Amino acid sequence: MHDRVGLPDVVAAASARLPGGPPVSARRAAAAAVAAGRGGRRGRGGRGLVLPAAGDLAGGLRGRRCGGGAVEAGRAPARGRGRRAVGDATDGPGDGDARGGGRRGVGKALGSGGHDDGEAGHEHATAGVEPFFGDRQAGIATAAQAHALFAAFDLAAADLASGEALDAAAVAANLEALLRDWSAVSAALAAGEAPPKAAIDGADQFDAEAVASGLDPARLTVTFGIGPAAFAKAGLEAARPSKLAELPEFDGDRLNPAWSGGDLLVQVCGDDQQVVSAAFLELRKRAVGRGTLLWVQQGFSSAPSGGTPRNLMGFKDGSANPEAGSALFDERVWAVDSEPSWFEGGTYQVFRKIRMRLPDWSVLSAEDQNLTFGRERDSGAPLSGGGEFDHPDFEVLDDSGLPAVPADSHVAVVHDAAMVRRGFNYDYGFLTQGDVSSDASGDGHLDGHMHAAHPYDAGLLFVSFQADPQVFIDAQEKMAAGDRLAEFITAEGSGVYAVPSGAPDGGFVGEGLFRS
Repeated sequence: MHDRVGLPDVVAAASARLPGGPPVSARRAAAAAVAAGRGGRRGRGGRGLVLPAAGDLAGGLRGRRCGGGAVEAGRAPARGRGRRAVGDATDGPGDGDARGGGRRGVGKALGSGGHDDGEAGHEHATAGVEPFFGDRQAGIATAAQAHALFAAFDLAAADLASGEALDAAAVAANLEALLRDWSAVSAALAAGEAPPKAAIDGADQFDAEAVASGLDPARLTVTFGIGPAAFAKAGLEAARPSKLAELPEFDGDRLNPAWSGGDLLVQVCGDDQQVVSAAFLELRKRAVGRGTLLWVQQGFSSAPSGGTPRNLMGFKDGSANPEAGSALFDERVWAVDSEPSWFEGGTYQVFRKIRMRLPDWSVLSAEDQNLTFGRERDSGAPLSGGGEFDHPDFEVLDDSGLPAVPADSHVAVVHDAAMVRRGFNYDYGFLTQGDVSSDASGDGHLDGHMHAAHPYDAGLLFVSFQADPQVFIDAQEKMAAGDRLAEFITAEGSGVYAVPSGAPDGGFVGEGLFRS
């Protein structure tokens, strides 16, 4: 369910109803190379892949402690020998460490299934219900749910019935109608109520799908974003958010157009996968004649009670997020600088499908995995010492006199990225079509056996929210230039979207765009 899809042919019949490392010595050499400006890349040829989610992705191990002992005399606890430099690490934007401003809670606030009351305009009065209406859209500061679905649509360029090209005014009308209908449907489903009947359904058809009939809304949230190209298509270029532009393709990316871009992004999250799927089916139905489904990605996330979730590499993911509702969270996420009035208080969302080379990763030593992320896997503490939520100390040295947190580790590369990450794992199993794989024909595992004929597709659906997408771009470029994690990740899908502020009671998301 992650390939590009077109609308079912059957909708044509409904058109009439449409409304208008090596030993220490080798490591020293590698460190010297970094200092000399030669990139310090070692290992298997490190591709400068940009894995935006890797920062916190790997965030699992901060604060390297030995039996709970504190770091003394500016040195990290002994860690054994064979500190081998793993290939290029790619770090993703969003692993910036948050100091102060209530940064504890990052993994807990956004990564656990518990409620978080920090999101303005959303009161959790009823168990299982995340209100749709509010100052901000739900699904951003909301505590992360167990399941997520991301779907991208392009606005229709031609009339479904006649096939005639639509002018900008007609495209804008479709965009407004979509956001209005989608908001009404989402508000009803989030409250556990039946959605309004779709305009394309006749009197002889059911009023709504029954996929989730009788189920709790399971903290369902639906979040809408608008892509860069949509504004020009709808003749609304003058109202486009000031920092919204297509992301560049970074070194190491192997982007598949089938998994990238889109005029609209719909993020559906919930604690019940069936509820999430049901919501998507209702939303997709309302797009008939107004938009075309481009791609769908589905992910999952699970964390221990009060803890931080882990990525498929086994490391904690989200340790560096500031606490939702804190001053630091607001500063990182909400766009208020030089934005059109309709978009003030919104945010920018980056989506990346990041495929992980898990077979290669799994054969690394425990030490090499820790060095790649700059954290201890099990505790999530930085290798310089402390706890999971402590900022890494890049001045601390290990027993060999080298930085305890390598300069090319993921946390070192992206620790200052001012964003909030809200990613989900994905595991699609073995791909069956070579043309959708980023594997090269000669690609293989570290032990020499080949796997291109049966590529395994699993990794991270990286999602970040930031007040300025340039934050993500800067972090991604640094990852491409020298992050060990890059050896094990490949970006295969990418997109950036303007996420408007929330809708007032009875209103719809993005309403101000059409009044500006």
